[in-house]
Amino acid sequence: MLAPNETRVWEGVYAPLTHSEVKDDVSVAVSFNEYVSGNVLTDDENLTVVKLELLPQVMRNGYETRHNIGVREVINCNAIPDIGQWINTKDGEFSERGVYRAPLTSDGDELRYIVGNDHYNFMLEIIEPSVIIAHLSRVCDFGLQENIAGGIGMELEIYILPATVSFSGIAMEEIPSTRGEHSGYFSNLYFMDNWYHTVDKGAGSWSNVKPDNFWDIDQAIMGDHLPLEKSDGSMTWNLLEGFWRDGLMIWHIPWGWRDRNAEPDDLPVKTLTTYYNQTFSITSNGTLSVSKFGNTVSRGTNNVIQLNGNILE
Repeated sequence: MLAPNETRVWEGVYAPLTHSEVKDDVSVAVSFNEYVSGNVLTDDENLTVVKLELLPQVMRNGYETRHNIGVREVINCNAIPDIGQWINTKDGEFSERGVYRAPLTSDGDELRYIVGNDHYNFMLEIIEPSVIIAHLSRVCDFGLQENIAGGIGMELEIYILPATVSFSGIAMEEIPSTRGEHSGYFSNLYFMDNWYHTVDKGAGSWSNVKPDNFWDIDQAIMGDHLPLEKSDGSMTWNLLEGFWRDGLMIWHIPWGWRDRNAEPDDLPVKTLTTYYNQTFSITSNGTLSVSKFGNTVSRGTNNVIQLNGNILE
């Protein structure tokens, strides 16, 4: 029994509600005694149970709904029955009804489903690419004859992490760079002037990330026949006129990403915080090694090839 202008809040526990895909599929009835007359008054209201779900277009484990998505990842925002409107509050975008594309950076976003004056919020965590891993695809042997240094490398399958989201909405590249270190044999001007991870050495090639976060096949190679150094610092390919000496060359390689639909000349939107190195080393007997992403392949002038310390037959 309530006095005039008196309010009282009552909370009840209901059995779980399930959606039937039909509007007004739940009825709620309330009855109470009117204070003055003592009459029993009732109030009936029809409600609708709406099922809301966020389904990434790339699913990892079959049916999957999650609130953490990769930059530019696309998710389907479903409402059953669909009687309202989806909106977002930050930099993502809806390309069509219920199809949402995440922003290019990890600033987060909030999705809202609005019905009349009511709304339900989903907070999204936007994940940026952070780690690159590689699986060895094959060893590259360029068939150089004995007593010649060089002619070795490998192809690596590159994947982008974390694997809990999909980065299929972006493209990535190894950004051309002149950051590096040269010592010993590789400190010769023959290398210091030209040997960096630039476009002519394979950098600057954009590839779209695949739904499973596979990027592309990366070549870490030294296919060239390496010259010998003469005592005056010049280079020669005559085995009787020069020599090799121990040396190290390290390329510091930055990685960047942009929208997969960007214009060809568009620059990276952002770069990974970690540089990944590609290393070349040579010994005084002409054995050349190439290292990248935890794998090392080497070739001696006797044509013995090793992968991660094991001789390949």
